[in-house]
Amino acid sequence: MARLQYNHPADNLAALATLSLAGFTAQAAYPLANLVDLNPANPFKANEQTGRVIIDHGTAKAIALVALIHHNLDAALSVKFQANATDSWGAPSFSQAFTIGAKDTDGYRPNTYLDLSGAPPTFRYHSLFVEGTNTLDVILGELWLGSTIRTIVHNYSWGFRRADVRPGRKQWTTPSGVDWTYPSQGRRRGLTGSVDTSDAGVAALSAWSQAAGGLDQPVLIIPGAPDITDALLAKWTVDFEYTGEFIGVNPMAVGWLELARGVPWP
Repeated sequence: MARLQYNHPADNLAALATLSLAGFTAQAAYPLANLVDLNPANPFKANEQTGRVIIDHGTAKAIALVALIHHNLDAALSVKFQANATDSWGAPSFSQAFTIGAKDTDGYRPNTYLDLSGAPPTFRYHSLFVEGTNTLDVILGELWLGSTIRTIVHNYSWGFRRADVRPGRKQWTTPSGVDWTYPSQGRRRGLTGSVDTSDAGVAALSAWSQAAGGLDQPVLIIPGAPDITDALLAKWTVDFEYTGEFIGVNPMAVGWLELARGVPWP
């Protein structure tokens, strides 16, 4: 089990940049601004199956982590994150392909991400390029551009709990004893557990909790859980608290719940 990776809210540079389109045009009810509103259930929808989102930071910025949350991209479609000093894309200075996974049995596509921390592309312009032709008009829920990748000092311990939440389900029984179920509206993945960590680990987790306002602001996590191999846009579910058990041994509860994505895209 890999150690959990994460970002503070302020690590995300996507909403600070100026976004524009090339090849894509936005549907009127789903504008490009939706791509960076921290609400994957409120997406950007294009009228086309291929195109580019251009990201202008104004000055050169290093991007160490890119995550694309809740999209409708076909499995194995050619989708690239690119970078250049100018808004010119014939021969970008940096280009790396995402791995676009297949839908799960619920119909959700994995939230694909790129770990670029080894050599973060540091340019004024970055872009998300849907190079291949998607089966349907492209839908992109949320784009996260992390300036760094943080890793918790000690991972959450075995004995953690993975549980899904399915909002909207209603069940009742008629006077005749017939069971009825009003189906749920999507799925949210949750992870709770504990971390036994050092004093340095407590300080890092405290800083993370403070940066998120406790349970207030979304954060990006890559949990490394056995059944979660993608990235989650999530919120903390527990406020900061730990027990000083021994010198350098501090058990503390942790937990995160994925932001609602709504139902899977067609």
